[in-house]
Amino acid sequence: MFGVERCMFASNHPVDGVKASWDWIFCQFKYVTAGLSWEDRRLLFAENALKFYRIELSTGLRGVK
Repeated sequence: MFGVERCMFASNHPVDGVKASWDWIFCQFKYVTAGLSWEDRRLLFAENALKFYRIELSTGLRGVK
């Protein structure tokens, strides 16, 4: 409905750990986005949160895959 530029992933970690490990939850995020482009996945997993929360990273970290 909104598109990837207006969405981001979140969890209720560590409370989610009662039902599933962080590794399992993160793998599910990756699974449901497997058909998306690398740029769309990057928006959902990082870039949108960085913009929304106004977080600035050093330039060296932006290229990390």
